[in-house]
Amino acid sequence: MWVSLVSGLNTRAVSCTQRPREYHVLIRSQATEFIAFNTREPAELDAIRPYWAGVDQAATLPRGSFIAVNWESGVELAGRVF
Repeated sequence: MWVSLVSGLNTRAVSCTQRPREYHVLIRSQATEFIAFNTREPAELDAIRPYWAGVDQAATLPRGSFIAVNWESGVELAGRVF
């Protein structure tokens, strides 16, 4: 599952999807942060690759683990939900 935090024009929205490639490019391009859980589907990884070069890490995450990424600062934070 991928969670995107989108901001712009003094608005903020939180969105959640299992299929980031289904998000229109305008939504993906405006995201500033996201949380990546395990996903191995190549098309889903490819949709995020232009924004996060380390997206392949998501394919190796253990169950319950995540990587949070801020695209503006490049800061990554890894953790576990359970």
